[in-house]
Amino acid sequence: LKHYVSVKEYAAQKIQSNDQWVCLSQLYGKESGWDSTAVGNLGGNALVYGIPQLKNKLMIGLDQYSQIDYGLKYIAHRYKYDKHGYINACKAWQHFKKKGWH
Repeated sequence: LKHYVSVKEYAAQKIQSNDQWVCLSQLYGKESGWDSTAVGNLGGNALVYGIPQLKNKLMIGLDQYSQIDYGLKYIAHRYKYDKHGYINACKAWQHFKKKGWH
């Protein structure tokens, strides 16, 4: 039997830091409610998709686990890593709280 891992458990395992997990959980909770089918509007014709609310329409066809992978790659690219070497979801969360997007 395969062990079922929820998307939140998967994200926590991928990010590896409890502190960064808390920030990621808040970020994705606010952005998409962890809904892999979520579509957001940035204004005008700019739409964002999936759990990480990325501009890439590729998110539409991806499963929720792949969306987490892409979202974490985006955060690592944009916000780098914290002082312990973990993907800096807390920096992304702080940016979101200030600007309403990350």
